Amino acid sequence: MQRELSRCRQIVSEMLLSSGQERLDEAQAMRAHAFLEAAIEGLALPVRISFDMRCDPVIMADPMLEQAVRQLVDNAAEAGSRNIRISLSPGGAEQLALVIEDDGPGFPDAILADPGQPFQSDKDGAGRGLGLFLTGNVMRRLNGEMRLANLRHGAQVTLLLPTLETAA
Repeated sequence: MQRELSRCRQIVSEMLLSSGQERLDEAQAMRAHAFLEAAIEGLALPVRISFDMRCDPVIMADPMLEQAVRQLVDNAAEAGSRNIRISLSPGGAEQLALVIEDDGPGFPDAILADPGQPFQSDKDGAGRGLGLFLTGNVMRRLNGEMRLANLRHGAQVTLLLPTLETAA
């Protein structure tokens, strides 16, 4: 538990440090599916992760985006999800929809009403409630968008990302 807490603190610290960068210094062009595999590689979570790849465009794979995806998957597992589905589909002209769905309890109404606010969390402990806030900031920095929704059984986070080619 201490090791996981330390890892979470490291992720938040890295995201906070990186959020001040003006340029995408460490970003590289890569296929979205390869980016996702690299992003979740090494996550030792008690969940089943499945993929639905309807497209595989080239995106700018920024380390902050990788941390955001890892944090979203980790949050879903912490919330009690047993299954996480990650899908890629066209989100519009030169845009990718990266969707993370889980079978957990869903988002509290306060978070759905204003997902951009820090420290909104229904979990106990210090440092909670930064993941969605930081992910929203990462998306703005990448000229993307984050959308949250509750499903009948679970939560859904949609990240709309610019692509370097048509996503279809």
